Amino acid sequence: MKIDNKIFEKDIIFGDEGLEYYLLTVDEYLQLKNSIPRQKEKVLDYIKQ
Repeated sequence: MKIDNKIFEKDIIFGDEGLEYYLLTVDEYLQLKNSIPRQKEKVLDYIKQ
């Protein structure tokens, strides 16, 4: 599966529900120690398609 790397921070608009936002690659997200396990499973399922 190819992921388009042409999305830039300026292209993403978030609401005010969080304290902090930053962009991560899929690999960076999967390596996070504090990620939500169910979300990590969803990401893995998605990239396997």
